[in-house]
Amino acid sequence: MRSLLRLAPAVVVFALCSSTPLEDSIQLKLNYKPGDVLRFRMTQEQTLENEFMPAMETQTGFALKHVVKEVDEQGVATLIVSYEGIRQESGGAMAMSFDSRRKGEDAKLNSPMLAQMFEPMLEMELSMEVEPSGRIRAIHGVEELLETLTGALGDSAPQLKPFVESLFGEDSLRRLWEVAVFPADPIEPGFAWKRSMEFELPMLGEMKVVFDQTYRGVETVNDKRCARIELEGALSFVIDESLPIEISLDSSEVEGWMLIALDDGAPVETRQSIEMEMRLGPKEESEATPAMSMSMSISQHLQRLAADAPIFED
Repeated sequence: MRSLLRLAPAVVVFALCSSTPLEDSIQLKLNYKPGDVLRFRMTQEQTLENEFMPAMETQTGFALKHVVKEVDEQGVATLIVSYEGIRQESGGAMAMSFDSRRKGEDAKLNSPMLAQMFEPMLEMELSMEVEPSGRIRAIHGVEELLETLTGALGDSAPQLKPFVESLFGEDSLRRLWEVAVFPADPIEPGFAWKRSMEFELPMLGEMKVVFDQTYRGVETVNDKRCARIELEGALSFVIDESLPIEISLDSSEVEGWMLIALDDGAPVETRQSIEMEMRLGPKEESEATPAMSMSMSISQHLQRLAADAPIFED
């Protein structure tokens, strides 16, 4: 009996140590069912500063609704995506404002240019096919969306079309909606995998973001067991060599985290920030055309909303 008592603490410690990795070992995948309705609020704040002009700040918010239409035998889900609300506030020399919640006389506060771009989006539905890994296989309805948006811009459409496509083209929507792509096999705390994303810069070239995603363990948030995944990375530019300008990146940092629900694989909350310092100027710099130092910060916050939650918080 005494020998058993001496062994008891060691047995308990061994059991705890051996059970913890098993408990936190998980298989991440989407597990949607037809009829599921998911609501999300995505907000983004962007600040751009340079040595010649005052800082320009922009806050943008999208409220999205995903309705699961069907799920095939391979687990690929077809979702109907719509916008419940959109708002944007821009400061600086070109201050503009839009909030889809404004009605009647209040709607006159909306910038006409933003209203032309955003209001058609509130009337449209897109669909996307999502694999169990979270990878978006296809997005349908993008061409119709772009035609509607550029048509609403009227005479400004030719000049603004590249920027509209960079914001609402298929690649842009894929980056916005494809929150995470999961590993194929079960993972344990400390497991890391890479992901990269490419962004088209209209009339400039391309920006690439590469970051590591590390699974840290399971947390309970709003009564949901969630996988916590931390992000860390950097970015780079590839500029069109035919342009007469150069962009040099002095520093960059990408960091953030995600909480992914274990029951259905959908995000519960994510935060991500990008900080960069760069110089922009002509290839042949002179006193008349000096290079300009710029800094940019972008922070993005995604929250899963309850069925009765407001689309935005004021």
